[in-house]
Amino acid sequence: MWHFARLRSIRRRLTRESGLQYVVMAKKKFRVGDKVKVVGMSPVVFPPGVKDELGTEKLFRSMLGKVYTVRGFDKYGNAEIEPKRLNTVWVEPEFLKLRARKLKEHKRK
Repeated sequence: MWHFARLRSIRRRLTRESGLQYVVMAKKKFRVGDKVKVVGMSPVVFPPGVKDELGTEKLFRSMLGKVYTVRGFDKYGNAEIEPKRLNTVWVEPEFLKLRARKLKEHKRK
């Protein structure tokens, strides 16, 4: 359920399938460069007969309780973080807690 106090904007988007669609954009809780702690994870579910050959669940479990830097965001608002070199994952904001915010640089005159 959306809380109207947290809404930033409502955008209209025209799609081929559904015609005019309203997209609600929630205010971002984090910014690029923020330090965040992983405090939870979504359940990892695979279709019947599919095994976790890449170690996805193990990777996410290893991230719990650790602090990472936000590298960016996807179109759904999930934070992009790199838990290991050459591994990038996107985590829902509700599973992250802000630890430190990157300070803005002052403009020199």
